[in-house]
Amino acid sequence: MRRVLGIALALWLAQAGVAVADDTAARAEAGRLTAQSAEAEKRGDHRAALDGLRNAYRVFPSANLHYNIASMLAKLGMFAEAADEYEAFLAGAQASPAKYRSFAQYEVAELDKRLARLAISSGEDGAAVTIDGKGVGSTPLPKPLRVLPGAHVVVATKHGFQTTSQVVVVAGESRSVELSVTRPTSLAIPATAHADKPASGDAAAVALAAPPPERTPRERRRRVATWVVGGTGLAALVGSLTAGLLAHARYGQLNTACVNGRCDLATTPNAQSLIDGGRAAGLTSDVLLGIGVAAVSAGVALFFVEGRHPHARPTISLGRAAELDGASPLSASTP
Repeated sequence: MRRVLGIALALWLAQAGVAVADDTAARAEAGRLTAQSAEAEKRGDHRAALDGLRNAYRVFPSANLHYNIASMLAKLGMFAEAADEYEAFLAGAQASPAKYRSFAQYEVAELDKRLARLAISSGEDGAAVTIDGKGVGSTPLPKPLRVLPGAHVVVATKHGFQTTSQVVVVAGESRSVELSVTRPTSLAIPATAHADKPASGDAAAVALAAPPPERTPRERRRRVATWVVGGTGLAALVGSLTAGLLAHARYGQLNTACVNGRCDLATTPNAQSLIDGGRAAGLTSDVLLGIGVAAVSAGVALFFVEGRHPHARPTISLGRAAELDGASPLSASTP
């Protein structure tokens, strides 16, 4: 009996040793892929950086990687996927530092302001659902799905039958979409189908409009102060030019009417008026020129200041393999 127990214990220890070795190797490979992703991000290749992080997660599924994947998705304009990844980080990385969890919560709240949600349901379970041609799971779906504002094509398919719904949503909206995939009693072929091709099987081939490609708009910055200050500066410069031309015209009249800088009031009764008008126009031109130059300079500065992201986006550095564990300390960097 003791011999049997000894053999069993030896086998268990051997299996445990293999598992530890495999975990160490996976951790090291994920660290190498994460380091490659960081280099791609430095080059500005965010797509390659995202692919590297996803490959690292497949090798070693650390919850911390959800954070950096979310950050990269946001930089690529894939805001719905970014919000989902931030939520996965919050759910899986309970031991991560508070500042990362706080920032992830902030990002989810900010992203949800510019996204919409679709609550998709069906009369039957197991129907495959796609949004704009991308599979999102099967019914019943666990929760509403985030989508970008705009038009979307939702399709549910089961047993060869499908139902299509086109919805248009705006930012912050939640919409319920009910799809029925029960077998229809009759199936009318629309005018867009090819009449020269007969139907085959139980269902006729129906031509469906191709779903629009998913658009990932670039994040826009509102530079209100830039345009107000810059526009004021341009208007001042135009006014300065106009006043300068007026002053030049007044002094030109004086040069024509006066000889050697002396004006005869008997022949030129409006000489003093021309002098006063020229001086006033010249002074106005100088003042407006100064205002215009200052305002345009301020507008240029505001253009760059208002273009920056209002909240710095820290990233979790997972370059070292030892830092891939969700409970281990992490270092952060702010680009």
